Amino acid sequence: MSPRSRKRLARSHKRLACGEENESDAAEATAPDEADLDLAASLSPETQQLTITVVNRSPEASHGVEIQLRNAAPKKIEGVLLSSEGFRPGSVFRKSRLGIQRKGETFSVTLPPHSVARVMCL
Repeated sequence: MSPRSRKRLARSHKRLACGEENESDAAEATAPDEADLDLAASLSPETQQLTITVVNRSPEASHGVEIQLRNAAPKKIEGVLLSSEGFRPGSVFRKSRLGIQRKGETFSVTLPPHSVARVMCL
């Protein structure tokens, strides 16, 4: 992910997750090939649940993503993976539990080719 993309993501997460304007409070994501990955985050005002959606658009390659939430300590992080062997219209997606590796403020996930992950920070 380019420094410019990281900075933009950090600003978005800062506003969503922290509601603060301090530049040191941010979230960062790093990935090997940003052309194949899309990431979006949303925060529920009612529940304060942060949901991060990651899409691997590559039909051939798996990609790992590392996400750092600064000044946020969710009690629980869980995820769902939607994946399919095909990517043409009519393909069937399987729903499975997403493996999440967590270390402090950072967690990482690996997405198989042509898949969507939803990570919920509770």
